[in-house]
Amino acid sequence: MTSAGSPVKTSSAVINDGRCKLTSIHFCSTGTATLKIYDHNSTTVGSADEIARLILTANTTIEFDMHNRSMGTGITAILTGSGGSYSCTWS
Repeated sequence: MTSAGSPVKTSSAVINDGRCKLTSIHFCSTGTATLKIYDHNSTTVGSADEIARLILTANTTIEFDMHNRSMGTGITAILTGSGGSYSCTWS
């Protein structure tokens, strides 16, 4: 099984378009920021399934292991707040 990863992102983005398994989320922030991950293939998430919500205060970092969670449509990240940056890995 081949793994893939996104470059570090500082805004909302479609990370992967299509079926995959989400392995991990890496998130850090110099301000207060929220990262929401959806099983979706567009940044207009509507009623898509929210898979994870990570909220960080200033100068914090987290790695969240998603244990190869099946994503049926894709991986979309919605970033709000200030100072947040993130990346994801999947297979």
